[in-house]
Amino acid sequence: MQNAKLIFGRLVFLIILLGINEGGVFGQLKLHKTITPQPVRGREIFKKIMVNDFGDIYLIEQGLSEVYWLDSTGTILKRNGGFGWAPPQLNQPIDLGTMTGIDVVIIDRANLQIILFDRQLNYLTNLPLQKYLSGMAYPVSVAANRMGEIYILLAEANQVLKLENFNKAVTYFGGFDYADYALNQPAQIRLDPNGRVVIANQECVLYEFDRYGAPLLKVTPPQKVQVDGLILTPNKRLIIAARSSRFLSYSLRSNSWELLDIGLPRGAKRILAGTYSNRRLYLLCDNNLIGVYRLEE
Repeated sequence: MQNAKLIFGRLVFLIILLGINEGGVFGQLKLHKTITPQPVRGREIFKKIMVNDFGDIYLIEQGLSEVYWLDSTGTILKRNGGFGWAPPQLNQPIDLGTMTGIDVVIIDRANLQIILFDRQLNYLTNLPLQKYLSGMAYPVSVAANRMGEIYILLAEANQVLKLENFNKAVTYFGGFDYADYALNQPAQIRLDPNGRVVIANQECVLYEFDRYGAPLLKVTPPQKVQVDGLILTPNKRLIIAARSSRFLSYSLRSNSWELLDIGLPRGAKRILAGTYSNRRLYLLCDNNLIGVYRLEE
């Protein structure tokens, strides 16, 4: 009897999940092309990806604490960083973004700093973050926009640090005083094309704020999913399910969730990170290949 109840419960959950899928069946993204970073030295462990409007690809390599610049074919044009404490050296680079579209902002977690490079990965400047942090607060994710605003997600502090024009104005939001919108175990921060600040926590709850930190939306998924990454498109929030080849997708237009199966490049088993640029999804996989997918919304 207990086994029958368990099976029935799983069937009910599956029916509910299928019911929230916009098309009534599981969606699927089809692979357009595969990009292979080259030449590599064979020890690279790529963890994060960003693609700008020109098709330049930037990868964070955590094993050697480096950042890579690739062209649209996958040819590695330049590396910078390397393990150390004196800029532009890095110690646990963990995330990256861009303010202008022709620069690269790196969060250097262990060194508690932001490093700024130009489009060709020439070092420009750095900003130590210690004076903005209290207690054991370490940055885990970063997002930036063309107005010079940088949003830094502080996991231990459960809040966002916002810097304007690199360090001229400082504000915080999302802390315990935000009541229902107080962040809890935040995992990644991104800005959507409309300027919304979107944060996914470790269990896939989405928090949305305007660029000034005013709450806009909080959405809880139909199931808890451990988060490996967050990708924003004009209408969707794509949450990379940890250690898998699946997205849990939330649609703003229909206020519904959808489970997406991804056809990964040959030899890949899971998605590590991803980004959206020029109506394309770029997915960094566990075998260092980058899958490019067309996305029509």
